[in-house]
Amino acid sequence: MILASILTNLNPKRFIGERVLKTGIAVFITAGICLAYDLPAIFAVITAIVTID
Repeated sequence: MILASILTNLNPKRFIGERVLKTGIAVFITAGICLAYDLPAIFAVITAIVTID
């Protein structure tokens, strides 16, 4: 019953929301900066994901 109500409220056009978009942009920017300075990008990417969420 709960699963049916969740599935009816999902909008496939609205899958990429503001939070997902902001997280993607933050990960892209931090990874680019780290790779430009030859630093390991994984820690910056994890930090960007955790701080946005």
